[in-house]
Amino acid sequence: MTLCVAAPTSRSPQRGARGPGSQASSGAESSLHRRRSGGEMSKCRSQAASGGRRASAGMSSSGGADGTAGGASGAARSPASSPPGAGNAITASSAATPTADVRPTRQQRTARRFESRSGTMLPSPGTVGAPCYRPSTRHRWSPIRPAATRPGSPLVASGPVASSAPAGRFGDPLLLLRPSPGRSLRRKLTMIPSLLLSVLCLGLPGGRVQPRPPNLLLIIADDMGLDRIGAYAAHPHPAHTPVLDGLAEGGLLFRNVWSQPVCSPTRATILTGRQGVHNGIGTSIPFISDGILVGSGGPIGLSPDELPLPRLLQAAGRRTAAIGKWHLANTASGGYDHPHMMGFGIHAGAIGAVGYFDWEKNLAGGWGNIQIQEPGYVTSVNIDDALTWIQGQDDQPWFLWLGLTSAHKPLHVPPHELLSRQTVDQLSADDPSGADLHRAMVEAMDTELGRLLAGIPPEVLQRTLVIFVGDNGTPEDALEAPLTFKGAKGSLNEGGVHVPMIVAGAGVAAPGREVRALINTVDLYATLLELAGISAPGSPSDSRSFAAQLQDPAAPPARRYNYADKFQPNGPGQKSKLRRALRDERYKLIRTIKPLVSVPNKFYDLWSDPLEQTNLVHPSQPTLSPERQAAFERLLARLLSLET
Repeated sequence: MTLCVAAPTSRSPQRGARGPGSQASSGAESSLHRRRSGGEMSKCRSQAASGGRRASAGMSSSGGADGTAGGASGAARSPASSPPGAGNAITASSAATPTADVRPTRQQRTARRFESRSGTMLPSPGTVGAPCYRPSTRHRWSPIRPAATRPGSPLVASGPVASSAPAGRFGDPLLLLRPSPGRSLRRKLTMIPSLLLSVLCLGLPGGRVQPRPPNLLLIIADDMGLDRIGAYAAHPHPAHTPVLDGLAEGGLLFRNVWSQPVCSPTRATILTGRQGVHNGIGTSIPFISDGILVGSGGPIGLSPDELPLPRLLQAAGRRTAAIGKWHLANTASGGYDHPHMMGFGIHAGAIGAVGYFDWEKNLAGGWGNIQIQEPGYVTSVNIDDALTWIQGQDDQPWFLWLGLTSAHKPLHVPPHELLSRQTVDQLSADDPSGADLHRAMVEAMDTELGRLLAGIPPEVLQRTLVIFVGDNGTPEDALEAPLTFKGAKGSLNEGGVHVPMIVAGAGVAAPGREVRALINTVDLYATLLELAGISAPGSPSDSRSFAAQLQDPAAPPARRYNYADKFQPNGPGQKSKLRRALRDERYKLIRTIKPLVSVPNKFYDLWSDPLEQTNLVHPSQPTLSPERQAAFERLLARLLSLET
């Protein structure tokens, strides 16, 4: 049986290409918005909207102890209506349509500036003028010797993938001293979903079982709730996400996934298979020089003494890499080398939270670590590096952790070439709200995910399981009425911890389903180990594998309860504030513990009150019914057991 990811039923609008006049408006941090007057910003938007835009030709396509409980976990969704042959073949063509402009094109400027010079120092790019959103800045590069002068180094100074580099060694495929001509000269992307999604034909002829464990591609989006993805239909105004919508249509869409309420703790649960109460990470990790948070009594990064997922995968012979945002360490707990210490053969990306333009990029592996100043748009750079690494692998199974910065603050206007024409016009016409900017950032991420999947060789993609998951809910200043849930990022209400997860690719049976069983990000640990054919370690774990639900729509849920917590400071010892949430299929309890302060519990019926407006144990409420009283006592007892 051949399982294919179908293209979405609705095609995306034509992507707008950037011209010389619009390049500046494509990238900016939100702080620049605040520094400009309204009149100046309007003038800039007008210039960006009409001054330098070029038309782009379109592409066409033919296309712990939670226990277990019984019950069906999947609900069938209607398959996408698509033309005959969609999902089985792809044909695409594109061509740029230049304008009559005497100035050199962006490609010509880039090619001259970053021409590869074998055996010499990397060139220093010149100043790039930017009249609108993006500040003028001189990009800085560290004076790093080329790989040819450093015996044993897996890095190559610049240029496309070196054909002479032996495939399969951890660092060889990464040509990470950017920018390379490959990204600057890439063509404009248009009909992304139709171009790539039908490549994910994931079965084998005759229904034969996969001959080996699949490659594992884990994509972690930052600060993005259900309201931003069209496939969830959770908000009347989602972002334009045709790629993610197509993955959901041709894979599994999970409805009841919980994360931790902020970035670092969620990543820690995935890596360790243990909740924050057990791994010690309850709040975001600042990358500070001394590594000590006042009052914590110790380092605040994730301890290398854990049994991290990549270390187990690597020990079993799987290639491992971490691309993008890390956000799990400071200098006292491993610093720039922390991803390598946790079992990744190589890390290329930001060690903590960064901006989107002109940011510090960390390169870490067995040779040590170096940092360079990266001028490129962070989402695009992450995708470049992911593609370079994947395309440099041999036939051995691999695991790629792709931690995207998007759609974390600062809110900004992404490069126009990553947006639909409708979105570009919308951003140019009015002062964009926080929700407008956030939607645009998600759309840009979606476009680049399309480029990632389209760039993976088809025979590799067929052997790859793709998991897309959010690390927490949408930030408060990016929300827009009507609200999908109460709360936002940082909250233990549903708006902070209820996140999207889409799984497609090798090993997914009966695609097009919605899975409504309770899932937690901590469960990715046990699930990925099982999919890789590795026995989970015997140490205590909060992780429950949901691998059976990928194959069997009738498989019982892996867990009966979902849990999240938030506390500070990180590490062992007394907490100044500890908040915990626990839910079953219907009811939810939030418990807050503060020294010397009594905080009332909050108890909600999510079936009748999904926005968590009525605290059923508030003194103003009537006495609980026997059913609700039993549910409250059951959830409270389980939470209390975690506090002893």
